[in-house]
Amino acid sequence: MKSAGTAGRNRLWLFFCIYFLFWMAFNTLEPYLGVFHESRGLTGTQIGMATSIFSIATVIAALISGVIEDRMGRPGTVVGLLMVGMLMSTGALYLSHRAALTFAAVFFYGFCFSPVNGIVDKVLLDELQDQPERFSLFRTGGTAGAGAGVILAGLLYNGESFFGTFSAFWLLAALCALCARSMPQEHLSRTQIPRVQDYLDLVRNPYFIPIYLTMALWGFTESSVLQFLALYITGQGYPARLTSVFVAAAMVGEFLGFLIVPRLLKRMDLRRLLSAAFLLEFLRVGGLALMGRLPLALVVFVQFLGGGCYAILYSVITQVINRIYPAQVSYSAHSLKLVASRGVGMTCGSLMLGAFFDRGQITAGYWILTVTAGILMIYYLLPIRKDRLI
Repeated sequence: MKSAGTAGRNRLWLFFCIYFLFWMAFNTLEPYLGVFHESRGLTGTQIGMATSIFSIATVIAALISGVIEDRMGRPGTVVGLLMVGMLMSTGALYLSHRAALTFAAVFFYGFCFSPVNGIVDKVLLDELQDQPERFSLFRTGGTAGAGAGVILAGLLYNGESFFGTFSAFWLLAALCALCARSMPQEHLSRTQIPRVQDYLDLVRNPYFIPIYLTMALWGFTESSVLQFLALYITGQGYPARLTSVFVAAAMVGEFLGFLIVPRLLKRMDLRRLLSAAFLLEFLRVGGLALMGRLPLALVVFVQFLGGGCYAILYSVITQVINRIYPAQVSYSAHSLKLVASRGVGMTCGSLMLGAFFDRGQITAGYWILTVTAGILMIYYLLPIRKDRLI
């Protein structure tokens, strides 16, 4: 018979598995989705619109699902249903040959994708209780899964048929749904059910703008490695398969970043950590902007370094949110991370890159993203009052 401590540890590793399967599924499909859209006749602007529609869906879903989950307290059931929705929407996407149906499928896919991470983050932090610094250790499951997904995508991609990548996505998403059903459920008392005033206080919190603006600007810079990356690489004269090499290198950096974040949190203040994160992002995006001028090995290396940006940024922001917001609105607060980064930041970045792509000037778009990361790096080096979190 297992002890309570052993059962608790096993339950924590369940979160590692959920992150692993979820992000492996996502990255099996994501790196070549822009090429998939192009094969179905979409223009650069339409590809940017598809990415933006996905991001808009994440905003709507995060706002709705956060409120629902704050009141329901049944995270495993909700995550399982969301994974089923991702299966259905990507099935429709694969069968679609018209822009309108593609946009509808992408919207539903983004709607179901959006809330998953925020819900799992919140439940994991509840399980960790007085050891929130361990969050990043279990979150490495997502990084490992994303890296494995990119490698699998590269192996399955052949430039003609996308059935292999979609099939792998469907299998992994189904496994994730099964794991999610085992997540601990919550039983909310009447005093824990949020009121309208609680949501107003969430927005009025003095840290609301610094937290979510940071996530939005990071999302803007991160649009450089989304659906236009494969198209940008081929436009520079390299094979599309190099996309997997770049993203896999970043995943290794991200994985190592999550492992060392607990130590960094004890030795550095949050602003310096965020400055270091955006320095890594500056190098990553700048390396892409200089692609063709720098040795390819160096570009791969800065992709590796840049992966650490997400590990630092996500760990810092997640723990700050958990510290300053009450349990009643915790799901909504964590869901808003994705609203800011993908819903606002990546939408703007994708639309900009789509417009530059159609004009044959996408490198200029990458330079804009590089400068943005550099400005954020400098901003977080500036001194502020010591009582501020970020």
